[in-house]
Amino acid sequence: MQEGKVGREISISDLKRNFTQKFPDSPLTPVLLYEPDTMSEDDLIAKTGTWLAFLQRKRSL
Repeated sequence: MQEGKVGREISISDLKRNFTQKFPDSPLTPVLLYEPDTMSEDDLIAKTGTWLAFLQRKRSL
């Protein structure tokens, strides 16, 4: 992030609630629940890549 630039906060509350309702036994569920309810755009982009890689790895096992 550029110095002086303030990133917008994004709520992931709906994502957490919907994912955990649809996939309560997913290994990603506790990971998502551990995340804060809001995060910066940059954090969301970075974490989304990690979450997707985690799901892809679990699918290939």
